[in-house]
Amino acid sequence: MVPITFMQHIELISKLRHRHLVSALGHGFEYYLDDSSVSRIFLVFEYVPSGTLRSWISGGHARQKIHWTHRIAAAIGVAKGIQFLHTGIVPGVYSNNLKITDVLLDQNLIAKISSYNLPLLEENGGMVGHGASSGASKDPSLSARKNQDEKVDVYDFGLILLEILVGRSLTSGNDVDALQDQLQASISSDDAARRSLVDPAVRRFAAQVQDPWRGDSQSSEGSPVTPTQQPQLHITMHKQ
Repeated sequence: MVPITFMQHIELISKLRHRHLVSALGHGFEYYLDDSSVSRIFLVFEYVPSGTLRSWISGGHARQKIHWTHRIAAAIGVAKGIQFLHTGIVPGVYSNNLKITDVLLDQNLIAKISSYNLPLLEENGGMVGHGASSGASKDPSLSARKNQDEKVDVYDFGLILLEILVGRSLTSGNDVDALQDQLQASISSDDAARRSLVDPAVRRFAAQVQDPWRGDSQSSEGSPVTPTQQPQLHITMHKQ
């Protein structure tokens, strides 16, 4: 007989259904022969056919890179998936150890997060893993931990955004540190230095959008931003 705690676990997983999450479609149990207790849980997830987001930016599909429209759509999709994990269910799911290789694209290039912090249940029904925390708790230490866990996901999302923009793999802390130094140096440099950090596939699209915009801003009276008053980008990254 399947313990009720395992069924609660399956019920929780079944709630994790969202356009930008890879959803569990079914499950099964493996039992010990001596006492028929559950030894393992098997989960069957939906098939997402088009590979990882990284493979379309700097990996196996690099020859047919996706352009800015698909990249920004993927970034928005990942953000919506994270928002759902944090606020769409109770308890929320945090500290998901998000990586760009965990973002899969379906046949329509819709982004889906394939790996997230599924909370497990102990035999007494308690939640295992600091990634799941109840928003209703008034314990200050739990609230502080929840805020910290949220920041971890936000930081990881920032790394995904950087890889989408620069078009090269960030596979280690050294890669991230080197890119951060380049970004900070580019802020005080000229436009050419800043543009050189961005993936050419993104720059070509941006140029098509920017040139007409510059023309419109020059001919529009009272335009809030003129070519001589471009907004400045300031980038600060802190690993929590």
